[in-house]
Amino acid sequence: MSSTACLLISVLLWGLASVVLATSPGQETCRPLDVQTAKGPIKVECSTACQQSGQNVQIRRIGEECVSITVAEHRRMGTARHSCPLGTCQGDACQQGNLRIECWKNCA
Repeated sequence: MSSTACLLISVLLWGLASVVLATSPGQETCRPLDVQTAKGPIKVECSTACQQSGQNVQIRRIGEECVSITVAEHRRMGTARHSCPLGTCQGDACQQGNLRIECWKNCA
């Protein structure tokens, strides 16, 4: 999919999400970052902070598999395929191991 089409889809989804949030007060969701792989989606961060129904919520994924990339790197990925370092969530950090996996980001 071209980057222009990806941008258009992202804008449309953002507009739809704005309408849904405006019509559903107190129903906010926390959406952690992930990348796609042949094994399925893998989380980028080991901890996600957000507000839900006016409360601060922290979601931790201790012991789960993760990819050791930064939020800025995730933003820059586009839809091109990359080689991501695999790791395991320890506390709030993704501790990188010795393996890598082909990863990409869906445009939405």
